[in-house]
Amino acid sequence: MAGSPDADVSAEEIEKAFENIKKEHPQFLENAGDETKAREAIKQNLLYEKTRRAKDKKRMDYLDAISKKTDITVPEVLMEREIGRMLWELQNSLKEMGLNWADYLIHIKKTEDELKKAWREDALRRVRFGLILQQIALLEKFTPSEETLEEQATRLLLALPEEERRKASKPNLKEHLVGRLQNEMVFEMFEKEK
Repeated sequence: MAGSPDADVSAEEIEKAFENIKKEHPQFLENAGDETKAREAIKQNLLYEKTRRAKDKKRMDYLDAISKKTDITVPEVLMEREIGRMLWELQNSLKEMGLNWADYLIHIKKTEDELKKAWREDALRRVRFGLILQQIALLEKFTPSEETLEEQATRLLLALPEEERRKASKPNLKEHLVGRLQNEMVFEMFEKEK
């Protein structure tokens, strides 16, 4: 995908990012050594992000096309679970940025219930996509190897802060990884067919 029109990075984009970083994070330039190296690092990062976004969009397009041809009734319990997951993801993201949940709700002028109601369509889409991926993985008998699960679980554990690592369960982590890796196997199959 690198080199495709979706993944080109213009000199203007690099310069804009460079100026922004220079203003917001001057230590980056000190660590990079010189401006040429810094601009190259910025270019590679922008290229990676554009490529990743283009790949993600293409993957969602595959699922959207399948979803439109599929009659799936989504149980309310799955909708509620997905909305709960979306809420948890947003709350954790805000917490990582040092923002307070109550302050966020005041800022966006919505209650938690209004937010949940607004998310129903996205939650439905996420659940439908998850069910489609799960069914394809089942039909294709996609199962990640124990070696891959062990390697990925270990990598994820090592990335956690010490306190969280002690609380984490490797078997639970592996169970979570099975779904992610199966999804990746399905997407790779789509990409080979196109």
